Amino acid sequence: NAVCSEVKKACVCSPFTTAVGDDCLPIVADECALATANCPSGALCLDQEVGFACVCPSSMAAAGGKCTPNVVVDALPAAADVRAVALDGDTAWLGGAFTAIGPRSGGLVATDAKSGVPVAGLPQFAGAVSAVVADGAGGWFAGGTFTHVGGYPRRGLAHITAKGELDPVWQVEVNGVTELALNGATLYLGGTFGQVGGKSRQGLAAVSAATAQVLPWNADVSGTVHALVVAGARLWVGGSFSSVGGKARANLTA
Repeated sequence: NAVCSEVKKACVCSPFTTAVGDDCLPIVADECALATANCPSGALCLDQEVGFACVCPSSMAAAGGKCTPNVVVDALPAAADVRAVALDGDTAWLGGAFTAIGPRSGGLVATDAKSGVPVAGLPQFAGAVSAVVADGAGGWFAGGTFTHVGGYPRRGLAHITAKGELDPVWQVEVNGVTELALNGATLYLGGTFGQVGGKSRQGLAAVSAATAQVLPWNADVSGTVHALVVAGARLWVGGSFSSVGGKARANLTA
């Protein structure tokens, strides 16, 4: 590939070649840099010694001559088994025994009262939420069998502020809350628990709505509480029990 140059009085490489040692080798064009590579949408162009290669990034998969987003199953939880998946271009068809599928929400969702659209940005509850009551200041208390809220440890009881954020200081451990009732500065809990904040409380307890401190009141229910209703100065309690505070009370008391 060399030619004799009368001007330089030497052998020089011909056009479109370059000197490599004692040889003249063809110049390899960088199709990626010149934007002449015909890679499909979403693919990355990699220059090689000869030609180029089109590869899909790690977040995508090659399908039908294109790079399509990987289906992240955890981001679309279904209400039952997913048994079949098929890709058709940019569409993933899912089949199974489910009746609903959608973005992960956790055990508690707030929705717009008029449109029904879920409120975005709320912390996710890891576990079941069985009871919710407004705190009177734009936030709410939630009880259940969950273990974490927004990634932070909160066992069975949590306070969400009016800003839609987990209250960072309001915390008391309890497991098995089925009902909540707020009366002024006192939050009543009913459920299957035997302890609240490390103190013995069977089925029914009261904590400070402001500080989460367990209050001295101890009703000692011999069973499970399923319903709480505040009516004036009285707290009505319903459930599956035979005594309250050592006195015979069959499933309902105030």
